[in-house]
Amino acid sequence: MRAMGVTQTNLPSRAPLWVRPLWVLTALVLLVGAAALGFRTHAEAVVRQGARAAGLMLAGKAAGLLAAMLVMLQFSLSARLKVLDRAFGLDRLLRVHRYFGASAGLLACTHPVLLFMTGVYPLGSFRWKLWPEFLGAIVLSVLFVVVVTSLWRQFLLLPFESWRRIHQLTFVVAAMATVHALSHGSDLAVSWMRLMWLAVFGGYAALFGWVKVIKPHQLLSRPFTVRAVQQLNYNVCCIELVVPPGGEFRHFPGQFAFLRVYGEDISAEEHPFTISSSPSTGGHLSFTIKASGDFTKTVPNARVGDAATIDGPYGRFSYLLRTKPAEELLLIAGGVGITPFLSMLHYLADTQPDRPVTLLWANRTRQDIFAKEDLEEMQKRMPNLGIHHVLSHERDWPGETGFVDEDKLRWLLAEQLKRTCVFLCGPPPMMVSVSAALRKLGVSRRRIHTERFAL
Repeated sequence: MRAMGVTQTNLPSRAPLWVRPLWVLTALVLLVGAAALGFRTHAEAVVRQGARAAGLMLAGKAAGLLAAMLVMLQFSLSARLKVLDRAFGLDRLLRVHRYFGASAGLLACTHPVLLFMTGVYPLGSFRWKLWPEFLGAIVLSVLFVVVVTSLWRQFLLLPFESWRRIHQLTFVVAAMATVHALSHGSDLAVSWMRLMWLAVFGGYAALFGWVKVIKPHQLLSRPFTVRAVQQLNYNVCCIELVVPPGGEFRHFPGQFAFLRVYGEDISAEEHPFTISSSPSTGGHLSFTIKASGDFTKTVPNARVGDAATIDGPYGRFSYLLRTKPAEELLLIAGGVGITPFLSMLHYLADTQPDRPVTLLWANRTRQDIFAKEDLEEMQKRMPNLGIHHVLSHERDWPGETGFVDEDKLRWLLAEQLKRTCVFLCGPPPMMVSVSAALRKLGVSRRRIHTERFAL
């Protein structure tokens, strides 16, 4: 029985079926087209320079053009376009974005090496007529810094905001690479090819303007307002926001958003957090945040009345997007990974209180457990909700102790594993180990849903 006032209109629209194939086809056309440009003059080059030099030339040109195209293409992956997020999931898009970046860096490094091996571009002192080559060297150097700091940010102990500023140099790279290609690329001398390349860069520039200028202005024009800040335990707090007057915020239970709070004692940085409230709450939403870094430690300093902006929702980590209406659910959480499940359980209590659901929540100690009264209230409303607490560092705990491993899952959920759809959220090492244990117990990959999100 559906709760009064809770309808499917509380939820955002789903992605059209044509989005995935259209984006993949567009990407393939652009990448194949960029590679083909490098092969255009191969026959003429063989006559002028010989087969070896011509082969190196075409490979070098193709590598450079592909690198530039990947740099421009990958911005669409990280631009938080909701239509792509609903089709693929932002976590997947950002993983592909990471691969595109590494590939672009590798191809960019290969580009000058292959060209110098031809002997057509000998090394020597700088002369003004060689400014395109000099510009290309700057592009390569900046791209190298961007890729290295992105792949090894944690190893380099680089603060998030510092990494973000360095990463934004990618936009400069795209502009300089376009100038370099148009001024020195003989294959782009043909008018229609030049127009095609300018059209791609124009689309890239337009997307940049939307993401970096227009969208932030729109978010600031209708800010959310902090309604309450509640400390749930020693290192977890809940911040509740009010939707702007006349506005609405639709999301699927389990999705996340990028939150920025403008307060005197909190850094105005933008970070992704899971929405822990239900879509059925209507005029307000909540984020449950663990103090695990320099920024998150300042979240409790937010004050009632502070302005905030929310960019979202994003993600496909929701039972509404991944399961059939009556399918039994198993929710496995580690620590603050409970937050998407709080949203799901609240919505289930409002819309499908009789649906079979099991929650397994792993923590270190009982002090790490929060929202206990909330969960107990949901158990009263949901007769088929089972909750298991597993503590790894609490010897006198009357319930389950230790880690969530294959034996623990077999002991607690042997029969349920045969029929449930599993959602798993927690620290990355836990998700890897629990996913492997579930696979050993016969749970197919298609029934295990995770969301690995990292910037």
